[in-house]
Amino acid sequence: MQLAVEPESVSPNRALCITLEDALQRIHPKHRMVFLLFEAEGYTHSEIASILDIPEGTSKGWLADAKQELKRMLGARK
Repeated sequence: MQLAVEPESVSPNRALCITLEDALQRIHPKHRMVFLLFEAEGYTHSEIASILDIPEGTSKGWLADAKQELKRMLGARK
């Protein structure tokens, strides 16, 4: 049996995490991968390029695209 979570019982930080997780699932997978490697895991663009076998500039571009997509999605929720 699954319990329903009342919106008022969710902390603001938890609500933000849920919103961010939802937005991350909706952006392009390659953008999400670079975003998570850079922002969550702390890899450099050089390391990401090596891991994904892409040029370093592509890693930077995909991160910028990810941030743009997230900004658009999260801004629309206000």
